[in-house]
Amino acid sequence: MEIPDHLIDAKRELDAAEARYRSQTGMNATIALAAWSDRATAYNRALGAYSVRHNISAPTLRQAIEESINPLVMTDAGQEV
Repeated sequence: MEIPDHLIDAKRELDAAEARYRSQTGMNATIALAAWSDRATAYNRALGAYSVRHNISAPTLRQAIEESINPLVMTDAGQEV
């Protein structure tokens, strides 16, 4: 499945925001949590819109995005892709 760059970029931004949040404490963590929440909302909206527009289930699309970012993501069968 061909994954558009904007979805890959959105997922990478979400992952980076999560990492920043998890490495912060106190007020910095609160600010990082807000940024993470914003990135999660943007990612899920983009994913949902693409999913509907192309008639692809969201879980299938999420897995394809993960696999495009990290080709060693495990499939449901427990085999490396």
